[in-house]
Amino acid sequence: DPTSVLAWREGQLIYDNAPLSDVVTDLGRYFKVEIEIEGKAKELSFSGVLNTDNLSTVLALLQESLPVEISRMNHLIVISGE
Repeated sequence: DPTSVLAWREGQLIYDNAPLSDVVTDLGRYFKVEIEIEGKAKELSFSGVLNTDNLSTVLALLQESLPVEISRMNHLIVISGE
């Protein structure tokens, strides 16, 4: 879908059943942070739209949408499966 592919120009990342690892890779690149996935979170996928203007908002949306816990430790963000 061309709209999805070019959405990054509008500050959006659009996913349709994408592995959470792919989402995390994109977020790390956009926000210049290190994000690790642990436990059952490695098996999850995500569908939705993420706005790239605020990392805290993105993380909150992921935590609301998926059965994960998100914690921050200095410069590292850890997403773990519940």
